[in-house]
Amino acid sequence: MNTLRRILCPVVLAGLFSGSALCQEIAPPTAAGTPGADVTAGSRREESVTVNALVGYVNAEPIFVQDILRPIDSQLQALAANSRNLTTFRSAARSAIHVALQNYLFEIMIGSKAKAALSDGERQQVDIVMAMQQHDLLATHGGSRALADQELRARGSSVDKEMADARRALIINLYFRKELLPKVVVTRQMVLDAYQHEPKKWQKDAELELFTISIPVKRWLREPGSDGTKGDYLKNPTAQQVKEAEAQAMATGRELVDRVKKGEDFAVLAEDYSADKRANYGGRYPHVKRGSMANQQIENYVFTLPAHTVGEPQLVHDADPLQETVMVVKVGDKQDAHKVSFVDAQKDIADDLQQQQYGTLKQRFLEKLSSETPVENQTKMEDTVLDVAVTRYAMAQ
Repeated sequence: MNTLRRILCPVVLAGLFSGSALCQEIAPPTAAGTPGADVTAGSRREESVTVNALVGYVNAEPIFVQDILRPIDSQLQALAANSRNLTTFRSAARSAIHVALQNYLFEIMIGSKAKAALSDGERQQVDIVMAMQQHDLLATHGGSRALADQELRARGSSVDKEMADARRALIINLYFRKELLPKVVVTRQMVLDAYQHEPKKWQKDAELELFTISIPVKRWLREPGSDGTKGDYLKNPTAQQVKEAEAQAMATGRELVDRVKKGEDFAVLAEDYSADKRANYGGRYPHVKRGSMANQQIENYVFTLPAHTVGEPQLVHDADPLQETVMVVKVGDKQDAHKVSFVDAQKDIADDLQQQQYGTLKQRFLEKLSSETPVENQTKMEDTVLDVAVTRYAMAQ
């Protein structure tokens, strides 16, 4: 299945900037006005207000409460769990429902036009992609359609509904790409101007991948226990006791360095010996920049080390002996401060400019559609969906 996907996706997405764009939702316009046509808002009086309630029609297609709630189910669950009271939930839920309703209305209005614009070849490619998506959907629910429907039903959905939503989103994005991409123009001069306009953006600081083992000196500053175990930490250790503890901590550090040089895994040793907050992650700090470390002594030292080397243990002094540590450090990947050249930056800049132009064209398209086909009683539709959301999510807490 993955092999088939690698073969087919480039065919389906030929000419597109990014395959991930097929999964992007259609954002509503920011301009005033809302889309739609031939809408009768409000559920029928004889119907109970549930997820199956009918809230209206768009282009003769019925809209049910579940159509609006389904895409934001997880969001509403989180809002219900984190809202202080019902008023807070209603306010946040209304905002989410407003966006979801507008997205759905746009999908319906554009969907029929986009579907009609598909060529026979594109229709076949969409069928293939949807077959793969259905396979993946079933695989996440035990591989059975019956099991998938059972689990999806809990949030007012089903395999058929999930696939219908995915198909429509795919077709709409293909339509937008065909209609708008030919209008996107990015010249080399535009890319060069953008590069020169933000010189600081391309200045990269020195950065390295750092691994640490933090050995507290206080491990050797403890009272002797009555049964041979160690007792409490010394409250006022003498200078000699501190010196001896530092020596023992340094000796442990040198021992760990030797073990790493002989082939032992630094990450495993970090988990066993380090008191660092990243010990459970192998002591790894993936992106350490100049000026980001709290201890200047250690920062200066690690940036002198070559990439992929282990340094000698470093004693980090503190006025409070119980806060002193010995640090064992390893440097992984490393890059010096440098400026990204235009040659290396131009592809990223061109991609950004293309996406910006495409987004602007798409927004204008939706705004035009919105101004041409206003929806009546959208607030009433939102009220109906909100009433169900309060019962379904907030009251269930």
